[in-house]
Amino acid sequence: MVNQLVKRGVIPLDASGQIDPLIADKAYLAALHPGYEHARHARLPLDDAAETPGAGGVAVAEDVSGVAVGGDKLNGMTPYKIHATKQKQFQALLAELDYEERAARLVDVKQVEVEAFQAFREVRDGILNVADRIAGVVASVSSEADISQTERQEKIHTILTRELTEVLEGISDAIRQP
Repeated sequence: MVNQLVKRGVIPLDASGQIDPLIADKAYLAALHPGYEHARHARLPLDDAAETPGAGGVAVAEDVSGVAVGGDKLNGMTPYKIHATKQKQFQALLAELDYEERAARLVDVKQVEVEAFQAFREVRDGILNVADRIAGVVASVSSEADISQTERQEKIHTILTRELTEVLEGISDAIRQP
């Protein structure tokens, strides 16, 4: 199998025709790894690894002997390991978000929008209904002939304040209840 890899050019020979085991291992891993092409082109949200571009934009890492090893190796890691590390980080972030949601620290935006809409509708409806409820009372106070204008204003003010306070407190109580 090694001879086949040498013939195909996967494993390089040194000047004396010998195989350097360190370079051969790295070249073999780079050529055989199942995630090689995928990791080479994949970009994850956490893709901020410092790459050293080589010829043609391909990242090149140098091994301990100073000889450049082709492929997308970064800091001695194979492309698969880089991708797997990024994928694990991404999965950890998703797990953290899931935990935060289950711990009730995060809520769905749509759910908040629906509840806010319902709360504002209750406020609007409550305030608009005040006029219907107190129109008769205010009309009767306005038609009383035996009270002064100041007393009439005070009675209407008291009625309005009482009704609005009652409506707003009712809405506040309804909103606080889960």
